[in-house]
Amino acid sequence: MYGVKKCVVGYSGGKELNPSYSEMKDHTESVFVEFDPNLISYQSILEKWKALSNPYPDADRQYRTAIFFRNANQEAIAREACTGMEDMVDVEPITRFYLAEARHQNFLARL
Repeated sequence: MYGVKKCVVGYSGGKELNPSYSEMKDHTESVFVEFDPNLISYQSILEKWKALSNPYPDADRQYRTAIFFRNANQEAIAREACTGMEDMVDVEPITRFYLAEARHQNFLARL
């Protein structure tokens, strides 16, 4: 997407230190999106996410659908994006993001 600088896979949403794929602990598999807000908005990114996502209720914490926000403005945008999916998408403040192992990066490029 134009304006997105990078996307990396990792783990977030938990309090335990140093999660890994084999020891997820209390984290959720996540994608960290770095973007230029002068070129693309947070709202545009979430609109694209909503068009492509398929959240489902009652997923294990590792596989749940979640949006992590940095501030009140992002929270409002995220909650709006989840309209109609509130029971399937968790909207939470971001916790520390841990980069996933190399084998989990660029997955789609390897298909």
